[in-house]
Amino acid sequence: MADLPPCPQIPGPLDALEPWNPARGALEPATQFAFGVFPVFRVVPNSEYRKKLEDGDAWQLVDGSCRRESRGQCSSAQDDSASNAKLFQVPHFPRAKELGSFAMKAIPRRIPAKRGAQLVCMSGSIWLHICTTHLLHILSSNPGAAISDAITKQYYVPRYLGVILRCKRGLFASNMGQPPSWAANHSHLGIGGGGGSDPATASPVWWTPDPSVGVGSGDNAWQLTAATLVGLQSMPGLVVLYAGIMKKKWAINSAFMAFYAFAAVLICWVLWAYEASFGDEMLPFVGTPNNVLGIDRMLAQSTLPSIGISQQFPLATMIYFQFVFAAITVVIMAGAFLGRMNIYAWMIFVPLWITLSYTVGAYSLWGGGFLFKLGVIDYSGGYVIHLSSGTAGFIGCYWIGPRLPKDREDSRPNNILTVLIGAGLLWTGWNGFNGGDPYAASADAGVAVLNTNLYTTVSVLTWTLCDVVYFKKPSVIGAVQGMITGLVAITPAAGVVAGWGAILLGLGSGSVPWVTMNILAKKSALLERHFDDVLGVMHTHMVAGFVGGFGTGLWATVDGCAAFGLTNPGGAVAGNGIQLGYQMAGAMFIIGWNLVWTSLIMLFIKHVLRIPLRMPDEALLLGDDAIHGEAAYVFGPCEAHDHHGGYIQGEALHTPATNDANDAELGLGGGTAPSPHEGEKHTT
Repeated sequence: MADLPPCPQIPGPLDALEPWNPARGALEPATQFAFGVFPVFRVVPNSEYRKKLEDGDAWQLVDGSCRRESRGQCSSAQDDSASNAKLFQVPHFPRAKELGSFAMKAIPRRIPAKRGAQLVCMSGSIWLHICTTHLLHILSSNPGAAISDAITKQYYVPRYLGVILRCKRGLFASNMGQPPSWAANHSHLGIGGGGGSDPATASPVWWTPDPSVGVGSGDNAWQLTAATLVGLQSMPGLVVLYAGIMKKKWAINSAFMAFYAFAAVLICWVLWAYEASFGDEMLPFVGTPNNVLGIDRMLAQSTLPSIGISQQFPLATMIYFQFVFAAITVVIMAGAFLGRMNIYAWMIFVPLWITLSYTVGAYSLWGGGFLFKLGVIDYSGGYVIHLSSGTAGFIGCYWIGPRLPKDREDSRPNNILTVLIGAGLLWTGWNGFNGGDPYAASADAGVAVLNTNLYTTVSVLTWTLCDVVYFKKPSVIGAVQGMITGLVAITPAAGVVAGWGAILLGLGSGSVPWVTMNILAKKSALLERHFDDVLGVMHTHMVAGFVGGFGTGLWATVDGCAAFGLTNPGGAVAGNGIQLGYQMAGAMFIIGWNLVWTSLIMLFIKHVLRIPLRMPDEALLLGDDAIHGEAAYVFGPCEAHDHHGGYIQGEALHTPATNDANDAELGLGGGTAPSPHEGEKHTT
């Protein structure tokens, strides 16, 4: 049984709560530190330093040997399980709260490279041994069992086990409580008995919460739940909505465009786009691209480095949460291109647009870029997601070109019930969309969820009322459009406005886009001829997003901003009129950037890569059978045609735009004229 080595002098004053400064002196391979152990590891700075614990005990370095005052010499050569149990129950240090909610970062973050870390234990003491090896010993789960380390010294395992992790960014301590089952296997950072990463390159692990905030605060659970809800909005929400709202012959292609976008965005996101959106600043409007695939990065605590804030969940959770937002942005934009965009052009467009357009908006407003610093408020993506997707969809329509005249004249949904299923998933999923953006299971998240549903309800009722007044009938598709505009417009304001502000904003989101879609667009020959926006994405997302951003500048409250962690003194109604100017400046930047870069990407695909943006007319006539060799429905009447076996699988026979004198079908995009006595042309 080896004696515990003496404690050498530590070169210079060293505060464990501050980053290691190499100017203070290099650490020699034999340097050792004494630690107070549970639940926060704490470095004893030097031989003259004493730190009182909350229970009155103290660690002290005296004449090069380690002593715990209340227990005597800590180099005792026997294992005392009872003593160990008491030792490890010492309360945390008073300054532990400065470390954040997770009491892990108590060791200098800067340690010379190529140094391994090893947990060295004796009765009544815990040591960190900086050695020349790269081995991290996860000691036996059997208290009192002797383990031989890489340099042939024997140490003993106390009743409770701590783990020291060596990584590029420094050394971090983690109290793991009772030794887990994988400890006995000596697996390096493996969870559940194997795998793991090289401790020499591992990132800080911070799994154990600070007792001051309580174990299991729920932030990670809520963030993953919110991310899943947003993911369900795209898959299957918009997938089935697109499949149902288009003609039968485009059901497969429309659903697949959304399906493909969701998958393609994730690859781009983890390889470069997440860091470009939320990483270290490269330019005032974009971060430095980098991948986030290493297990060390995934397990590290989530932070937004350009803003300087951390979240109480791992980076892996943040990566996925932000991915589903990026994915739904492209899926929304697809709604403007359905029914004629070349699927191969779409496959190229998605990664290019995410890289060159989405990352800029995300970093500028959310990642700590210049719009964030200016003071523009975008709570959950009214600008980053909806204004950008609506603008890109609008200008993309021009470059792609219109659908066939026949498809524009008769564009009735093939399954309205499927549309309602997708709409229901969208509405429910928006609770995660807006409720997840405080990055915590907080009071502000509850406000955002309530305002989201209140706002959307008012918008649906307003749009339906407009339909009844103008078209003499309530429309199911119209109600869905009103729901979408409500969800979009509340997004930039969800947690910063009061309930009455949400009601007033809902009136605007249910009426302004209705007017632009059903009246103004129909009176513009330019829009009708050159901008075939199939699902009205410009109106439901660009216009509604702008309305929401303006309303945020008007109705934001001081308390709402403070609860979200903003320093903005509310909006114009709260006496901060300049906020309206900030909101308009942010909107103009997002619109301008997307007009330019979406156009450049489209032109690059068409003229440089030589990939047509629009399908040939023959394929447009056939639909899914020509593009995918599949059909959504294999039963029912078919439309006769000279090509592809003489029919279009699943395409309905030509029928009049009206079923009878009293029942008008609703058209999308091109519009279907109801009976003369039922009002003007209706497009929703």
